Amino acid sequence: MSPPPKWLIQLAVEGRAYAGTPIGLLADVIDWKKIKGPNLMVKSEIFDDFIFSPDIRPNGTTNYVAGSETEFLKRLHHKGHSMLFVPDASVKHIVRKKQNQLSTVLKRYFRIGKP
Repeated sequence: MSPPPKWLIQLAVEGRAYAGTPIGLLADVIDWKKIKGPNLMVKSEIFDDFIFSPDIRPNGTTNYVAGSETEFLKRLHHKGHSMLFVPDASVKHIVRKKQNQLSTVLKRYFRIGKP
């Protein structure tokens, strides 16, 4: 296993790559826009009224629309739900060597920005 390139580490520190949350956030209510990807826990009763969009997800191709968690959180926010950041609840992700390439990161950003 090799360390990621410095530019990717910097993006993660800033909360702009691979579900990274900006370093230094304290436990508190957080803006839904700062929650990144799968580092997310949802109370089970939320799913009585909300589901993830079936249109925003991997579909077996490399050109799918990404960002289902963001879209889900946006709907929760607009219905009056609050999000809480808990810095001690951490998730460790396996990032493959190919995912450390600039072209892969740019393709990921493109999928997240697709309508």
